[in-house]
Amino acid sequence: MQTTLFIGDFAYSSWSLRGWLLLDAFGIDFQLRSAHMRTPAFEALRTEMAPARLVPAVRFDLSDHKDVIVWDSLAIAETLAELYPEAGHWPEDPAARAVARSVASEMHAGFTALRGACPMNMRRAYSGFEVAEDVRADLARLSTIWAHARRFSTEG
Repeated sequence: MQTTLFIGDFAYSSWSLRGWLLLDAFGIDFQLRSAHMRTPAFEALRTEMAPARLVPAVRFDLSDHKDVIVWDSLAIAETLAELYPEAGHWPEDPAARAVARSVASEMHAGFTALRGACPMNMRRAYSGFEVAEDVRADLARLSTIWAHARRFSTEG
């Protein structure tokens, strides 16, 4: 099976980084197609990954269905877990897997204060950052759900 990952610059796009990590960290062979966002090259890349509009997107060349495009990091994670169950994208234990999916879903869709105050830029160091109360609340929530998930990862 041929797998192609489409991403923007993962130094600036946490979404792109997530897609890359889902494939690279789990040892899945893939071709990488990337371009700097907000450039003509990225617009050309988007035509290759249609109907997806945003990155990450993955094209799977499956024997029965050629060129299946899957976009959104959670949809990609679920598809990879089905295609490569031995890779271990999700925990084997049903309770740990349910918690992992809940945490991933909340992280995927939530934490808007943190995202707004701390956009991703891996090429810059920030100093003197004033943490607003809504960002502190997001950080406290992250600490809570990660501690909860770690309980399930060490049990069983």
